[in-house]
Order: sequence, then structure tokens, then C-alpha cells
Amino acid sequence: MVAYEVGATYTLNTKENDPVSFIKEKYPDGVDASFEVAGVKTTFDQAIAATKPKGTVVVIAIHARNFEFNPIALMLSGVRLVASNGYSLETFKESVNTLLNRDILLIQLLQKELYLMKY
Repeated sequence: MVAYEVGATYTLNTKENDPVSFIKEKYPDGVDASFEVAGVKTTFDQAIAATKPKGTVVVIAIHARNFEFNPIALMLSGVRLVASNGYSLETFKESVNTLLNRDILLIQLLQKELYLMKY
């Protein structure tokens, strides 16, 4: 499985398992940081629920639709929410086209390990 080849400790099929329950089973207090990359309300809420108090949720996804958001739930969770503007639409298109090029193996693109800043 590719996820393990690039360093994943666990994999999960979210159609078969609840990701928040799975994470809380492994890390009862929640994780230090989570990344919302799908761009839908369900994963946004799951990222907050899976992150420990004083942890950080980073929204990377481009959300195509607006959705209801309860700021009180975020405040009560103690989770910090930050957003990223890491790429433009043009950069996103170039990235997708690069990944679709069958001559390039994804594993060859992953050559650096980047560490999260401590807040």
C-alpha cells in the first residue's frame, strides 16, 4: 500500500470506520495537529473533533461550497483553527497535471521531511 511506503503508521477506510473514533482509540487526548484537505463540512468537523485541546487544525482544502459552522463548538474544544493560502488556482492545476503524468512516480516527489513549527 502506497501510504505505508511513504511513512504512514496507520491507514483507514472511512467508509468502514469512523476516523474520529479510530484516532481517539490510538491517541485518547486527540492529535496535536490535523489537516483538513477534503474541503467538506464532514472532514472539517472531524478534524476539530480529532484534535486535542490547544492543538491546531490547518485548513488547506479549497471549499467549493459554504457550510454552517458553529464557532462555540470550536471555542469549547480548545482547538486552534488556521487557514493556508499555500497555492493559487494555477499552481493547483500544475500540481494535478504533474501527478497525472504517468512518467513521474509520486514517491520520487517526496524527498524532504518538513517539521511543523511549534506554536
